Amino acid sequence: MDLLITLNDKVVYMKKHRVILIGCGEHALENLIPSLNAIASVEIKTVCDNLQENIEKAKSWCPLAKFIIKEKYTIKDLKGHTAVIVAGPPQLHEEISRISIENGIPVFVEKPPTVNTETLQYLADLATKKNVVTCVGHNLRHSTSALELQNAIRDEDFGVPVAMEMRYMASKPRGTRWGLSSPLRSFLLSHANHAIDLMIYQMGKIKNTVAARVWPDINGGVAITVQFIFESGAVGNLLASSYAPYFQVNLSVLSNKGVLAEMNGLREINMTGSSDLRKRWHKQWKPRTLETGYSFAGYQTELESFFRAIEYPLEKTNIVHPSFHDEVEIYKAIDAIEKCVSDNN
Repeated sequence: MDLLITLNDKVVYMKKHRVILIGCGEHALENLIPSLNAIASVEIKTVCDNLQENIEKAKSWCPLAKFIIKEKYTIKDLKGHTAVIVAGPPQLHEEISRISIENGIPVFVEKPPTVNTETLQYLADLATKKNVVTCVGHNLRHSTSALELQNAIRDEDFGVPVAMEMRYMASKPRGTRWGLSSPLRSFLLSHANHAIDLMIYQMGKIKNTVAARVWPDINGGVAITVQFIFESGAVGNLLASSYAPYFQVNLSVLSNKGVLAEMNGLREINMTGSSDLRKRWHKQWKPRTLETGYSFAGYQTELESFFRAIEYPLEKTNIVHPSFHDEVEIYKAIDAIEKCVSDNN
């Protein structure tokens, strides 16, 4: 149903986004569906999956939706919906994205959107040609702490960022995924792309990948160290691994004014000054005591930006991020990392 709302003392109707969700596995059940349900302008009209057990679990979350068990999709499945949300393997993301974009339907996919850069570039160019809103799920850049950090390092008192260090520790994947033959690419596409995206979001585009090393494959695990040079001239180091006991992310950004910003997990940002005027100066941000949930982690925020871009098409490039075109930069960095590793072996 559409919404009846009051705007400037006038009663108006607001069209709801009629969403089809394709893929209702663990991530969709735990993060995407609750986030979609929290957005007033969204109606989950159809839920699809290839497993009956996933469909059954989703029914309690979407009691008014139509549920379909399906593996292959055509435009007939998408018609009648104003937006498509996809959460599955990259091959499914590719298939649905192509159908959606060709038919002018906005599409949000979880990462990774494709297996390779060439396919992603094709879809990004097609979206531009068809003027279709696209978005890739990178919740970390939309988390409250990442937004606070960006505000801090964009402040003129911070100065110009000159160096960044990122530590991204995960407990998976081990081995390969999605039919890929490389544990390294599986890790880069499934987890390390979050770290690369967050580095680009805070520091701007990567100009060069100058070095990369990978720990020899043991039980399918991966540990990599990478050095980047950003287009601004700043430098960056990334340490990422799938050997960790649990997920954790930490990063620091240093400015030319001697100010250091550190993000510890998603729960704390410390700002420290080292110039004469900032001697012993320290500032700390922490979320409010009860601040948690899907907006705090970025899941709801990224979806809200996607739907706002649909509502305000003339401003979509400033609202939705990362689009498929934005994601191409991440894939170029992944390709460069693989090349450096190959050259060094």
